[in-house]
Amino acid sequence: LTLPVALRFDINPKSKKPAHITIGAHAGYRLTSFFKTVRFDEGKRKTKERDDFLLNNFRYGAFVKIGYGKTSLFANYVFTPLFRDKTGPELNTFSFGLSFGSF
Repeated sequence: LTLPVALRFDINPKSKKPAHITIGAHAGYRLTSFFKTVRFDEGKRKTKERDDFLLNNFRYGAFVKIGYGKTSLFANYVFTPLFRDKTGPELNTFSFGLSFGSF
């Protein structure tokens, strides 16, 4: 469950394809985690394991989105480590990409 809060700035909003910049923050809480496997040896077998996998339950981060019209570049960084203290490697999530659409 994630709650984002953002400020969006439209550059030339009366244009048919306005440019925009969005900056914001997000906070979230992990409701559940599961690991699903599908095996095809000796017939099809599915298993689903539910566990916390030593993941942090709470997370928070920041994001930025820069776009023109309905196309945007985005980047997202999570400040909270992926795993709980001293249970795994020190990893922070970072994602970036290209999005299409009006949201």
